[in-house]
Amino acid sequence: QDLLREAGGTQSIWTMDLVNVLEQRKRRGALLSYAFCSRTLQVDLEHESLRYYQKTFSQDEIRINGLFQQARTEQWPLIQCEQQRIGTLIRMVALHSDCIAIVLLDNNVLKRRRG
Repeated sequence: QDLLREAGGTQSIWTMDLVNVLEQRKRRGALLSYAFCSRTLQVDLEHESLRYYQKTFSQDEIRINGLFQQARTEQWPLIQCEQQRIGTLIRMVALHSDCIAIVLLDNNVLKRRRG
């Protein structure tokens, strides 16, 4: 968390902060390969109402959309896909022993499914 907070300069951590850290490591010579898959390749405005993001949403929106712009310019491996396809992608990744999938979920979704 500290590494991601330092990279983002804010208390709220977005998935693009993780992607940015991976890209920085890659530029410094780390032997890694990744692909970022999401249903949207910009700040999802629905997050504005979530308590976690409320205090810093405006500055986060500028920062994260800036990272998405940088990603497009520098051709980071970003893939926009519908929510239904994410499960298919995870199954495909599972077939490759040299590949790791990091799946980020809203904890509230998990809580609803348990309850």
